[in-house]
Amino acid sequence: MPKWIVFVEVPAPGVTKRWEIRTTQGDIVIGLVSWSNGWRRYVLRPGYPTEWEQDCLRDVADFLEARTREHKASRVTPPCRHLHSRVTGEASPCP
Repeated sequence: MPKWIVFVEVPAPGVTKRWEIRTTQGDIVIGLVSWSNGWRRYVLRPGYPTEWEQDCLRDVADFLEARTREHKASRVTPPCRHLHSRVTGEASPCP
């Protein structure tokens, strides 16, 4: 559990989620975690002006990786089912 920050889920339109990054002391929003279509993963959008030290950055990196894995796992397509030819009755390979 992070020592200096907390991740608070906030309402977001669409399929992906968003979290504010807040300080544990003072409850100040210092950043946002949201999905990036360009990167195809959750990313940090730090507030300006903020300063980040290595422990907080590690906590954020761990959070980003875990949420990205969860999101991608939830979007896995089911395995291909072989199509059977009506003429031969044989299965054709998946595209």
